[in-house]
Amino acid sequence: MYNINAKIAKSKFEDKLVVVLALILVIIIFVLTSLTFNSEISKQSQQETSILSPTPFVSKNLLNYVEKSIVLSKNDNTAKTKLLSLLPSGDVPGIIYQSSDFSVEYISSAKMFLVEIKTINIQSAKAEAEDWFLSQGVSQQGICDYPVDFYLSNDVSTQLNNQRLIFSPLPNGC
Repeated sequence: MYNINAKIAKSKFEDKLVVVLALILVIIIFVLTSLTFNSEISKQSQQETSILSPTPFVSKNLLNYVEKSIVLSKNDNTAKTKLLSLLPSGDVPGIIYQSSDFSVEYISSAKMFLVEIKTINIQSAKAEAEDWFLSQGVSQQGICDYPVDFYLSNDVSTQLNNQRLIFSPLPNGC
């Protein structure tokens, strides 16, 4: 009789031990799964943010301009004065030029030109904007030195968000 009670007690203990171990295993699997899932979401979010960013203020062009205090050539300085005369009186900062694909704005506090790309044909719009600056008497070096930075409009950024596009705010050749 003693053996039967001992076997029953041992069996109940083993059953409880199996249940506790199973619960611990389920908790460990749950924790590992949630950590892995959160890590993947975080990595994906960081990649999407770094690939397509509409913020133009982090470009090497602007950093070079601030750090080196680049002096414009006489012709580029004259062209800049001409461009600034296109601003509506007293409207600094302001939009200097607009087309269906891009707009050019002067930011006086940063002493820079920002070009908003308003089409998903980014390279075409960048080339068109650079051609506009050249037609205004700005040299290719002047486009780099002013500085001129590009950014995507909110609509374009939204449209291209899932395309893994690498966008450079720099003008071509800078």
